Amino acid sequence: MKGWAKVVLVLALAALLGVSLVACGGESGPEDAVKGALKAFGAMDAEKTASYFPEEEREELISGLEIAFAFVDDMKVLNIKTGLVSQTEDTATVDAEWDMEGTLFGQKETEHVEDTMRLEKVDGTWLIVEAGLLEQYGY
Repeated sequence: MKGWAKVVLVLALAALLGVSLVACGGESGPEDAVKGALKAFGAMDAEKTASYFPEEEREELISGLEIAFAFVDDMKVLNIKTGLVSQTEDTATVDAEWDMEGTLFGQKETEHVEDTMRLEKVDGTWLIVEAGLLEQYGY
């Protein structure tokens, strides 16, 4: 992947995962929360993606995603696979991997992403509170 393309994809991922994700009402478990957030992100829908985040962080997230999406002609998140590593009544750890395909300035780029996410259940909703991906990219 070319340097500039990787920077745009990393910025978009940082915007997605740099803040705690919140599962929308229809999501039933921690894996569903992770999958829902990634599908919304792949659809380049900043509003929908932000709906997975706490209210106090949505405005910042929407702004970051809109900036990142402005550099992307097309993006898809494909082959989402999750595995529940551990779960209690109010905490969970989920391993996730997916493929990202994006067209940036007319050039198609692909990347395989793997991450381990820690979630907490708050008021009946699963929130992603930690994502190792950010540490991998120095965030």
